[in-house]
Amino acid sequence: MVWSFYALFRDPLLLFVFMPIFFGGIFIFGIYLLMEKLFDARTAFYCAVMFSFSFVYFRLYLDLVANFIAWAFVPYAFYAISELKKTKKYFSQWHALSMFLLFMILLSHVWGGMIFLAIIILDSLFILLRNYKQFLRSYLILYMSLIVVLPAMLCFNPYVYTSLLKAWHPFVSLDYQFQYVNRENLIILFLGVLGAWYIIKNFNSRNSIIFTWYAFVSFLLIICAYRYPYRLLLLFPTGILAGLGLQYLETMKPIARFSFKNINIFSLLIVVLTIASSLIPSPIAYKYYQGSYLADHVATPSKEALDQLLWIRSHFGWNNSSVLFIIGKEVKPANNCGYSNFYYWTAALVGTNYFSGYLFDVLQGLPRRRFSAKFVEGYYGGYLVAPDLSNLTVLFASEWYSLSALELAVCDEIGPGIYKLRTTNISEIFTVAKSVARAYSSNFTCGFSVVAGWGNYYWSYNLSDGVVFYFSPAKAGEWLCLEFDLLDILGLHWGVHYLLFNISACLPKDITLLLQFSSSDRVLEEFDISYIANYSRPLILQFPAPSNVPIRFVRFCIRVDFADAVGKWYCIQISDFVLL
Repeated sequence: MVWSFYALFRDPLLLFVFMPIFFGGIFIFGIYLLMEKLFDARTAFYCAVMFSFSFVYFRLYLDLVANFIAWAFVPYAFYAISELKKTKKYFSQWHALSMFLLFMILLSHVWGGMIFLAIIILDSLFILLRNYKQFLRSYLILYMSLIVVLPAMLCFNPYVYTSLLKAWHPFVSLDYQFQYVNRENLIILFLGVLGAWYIIKNFNSRNSIIFTWYAFVSFLLIICAYRYPYRLLLLFPTGILAGLGLQYLETMKPIARFSFKNINIFSLLIVVLTIASSLIPSPIAYKYYQGSYLADHVATPSKEALDQLLWIRSHFGWNNSSVLFIIGKEVKPANNCGYSNFYYWTAALVGTNYFSGYLFDVLQGLPRRRFSAKFVEGYYGGYLVAPDLSNLTVLFASEWYSLSALELAVCDEIGPGIYKLRTTNISEIFTVAKSVARAYSSNFTCGFSVVAGWGNYYWSYNLSDGVVFYFSPAKAGEWLCLEFDLLDILGLHWGVHYLLFNISACLPKDITLLLQFSSSDRVLEEFDISYIANYSRPLILQFPAPSNVPIRFVRFCIRVDFADAVGKWYCIQISDFVLL
């Protein structure tokens, strides 16, 4: 559904400004219709207003687009379900509408859809216990459709269910069980407690869907069924309970006297006070709107990082095909906790004219690098392979790339932390790299050794210019490991950014080639560089080096997996280790 709206807007920034407002309006209108159906217009008005100004809805709900799109359909689905409870037919327009809305919820957000399903199933049990014939008329066709749809979903995408089971961790986050509840408007919180008492006291088959909604989500919150409890809090009917609580106050005799022309003055004052306390400076508003910055829930990159993107946009335009923006690291959220969708932010503010990789990846047209978690990388929309740099302006930004002495030496600063690449001549840039390097050497006469492969490979090598290593596998599927001891070659260095080296190879296509950086006692980093088998030309490869622990060993681990390669000779040449 998000993509259908994206086709209309064609700008992710405008899309994510529009969608919360649009679906927020749909949700609040649905709340009004549902409560008018189950209670009356006045109660519906109270619930809609209280939900609109609840912290959960205003601050948390609209952060999570997929959750909210799914839950925006829920009031309408509950409305249709309430009509099913009194139907005399086994199939009607309400059955059709219920199934349609159910599928829309599942397609929008599976986890939210599963919770919705659980609420419906529990509510249907109340009907079954009272009148099994009405249960069959109301829910038979719905259950039959689920029997078909849920297994079909399992066949087409089993990950939906496995990820759901992996996310189920009861009692995993007891310390955060009521996360952000203290941020709620105190008036809404107080009325919500009264509303919970009211719905329990006046429970019946007509309003059982509201009770089940409130009770089931409360149960999930109590047992902490998910490691991020606030995402369950999103599903809690806070505004509905607050509206019912206000309606409950009106039934009390002292308050019922404050009526004028069928309008309760006390309730009207409560509504005005709720809105005012949320919008104007007050102790409540400090925890509400002014206090809406959540240090442990900031999904956006830092202000400095976003300001750099805005600077590029203001000077070069959006999605400028003559500009290439380089992302050279994972950009964490402003609070440095969790993940930020930094690729989407780049696409929204600069365009899809970006590439994730390092300087020499860009210069040589190599595949992009991956810097973040798998699900974050799934949002990547830039170049998969570095494009031809002819007539391109290549830009770096200090918040989006770990700039070393090399990048600073070959770039001109054109803005606050924004750098423009001065030349794309690889030989010239590599010469500069050696001149500004912390350490540089191509003498491997001391420090090179073969540490794995005896009996499985034949080899020979010479160390006249780096190392030229010839090898032939005796059997497939075994490892050969070349080790370089940097203590003898470059020395040990702390606080470095990158390790560069020259490599050229004649390798079989079906090969696994891993690069390892190790300290004296453990592997620090590992990179899969099997892709170099696809390149017949010499390459200069650039890799991030751990800054807090010196690299002692650099290892090249080779495994030939193709049986037809056995007995054939291959070659790999490595030279020019450069630490920046």
